Amino acid sequence: MKTVLVFDTDDEQGMRDTYKIMSYLVDQHLMKQLPSKHKLDFGKIEFIKAVRAFAAQCLKNKDPYPNSLSEAKIFVDDLWSKKNEKRIKDML
Repeated sequence: MKTVLVFDTDDEQGMRDTYKIMSYLVDQHLMKQLPSKHKLDFGKIEFIKAVRAFAAQCLKNKDPYPNSLSEAKIFVDDLWSKKNEKRIKDML
C-alpha cells in the first residue's frame, strides 16, 4: 500500500489533519514492524524476578528500605538497557 500525503504549510488545518493521518498510519503499520525502545513487554514472572532482584540488591547494600529514587532509577536503567539489548538480539 502506498499513500501520498500533502503537507501544505499554507493550510494550518490541513497540516493538523496530515499529522493525524500520518500518526495513525505509523501506529498501524510501522510500529508493528519496529517496536519502540520506550515500550518493553514484561511477563508477570519476569517482573516478580526483577522486584526480587532489586530487594536483594538493597539488602546487599545494607539498605532494607531504599529511600532515594536514584537507587531505583539506577536499577531500572540497568534492567531496561539489558531488556532492550536482548530484544535487539532477538530481532536479528
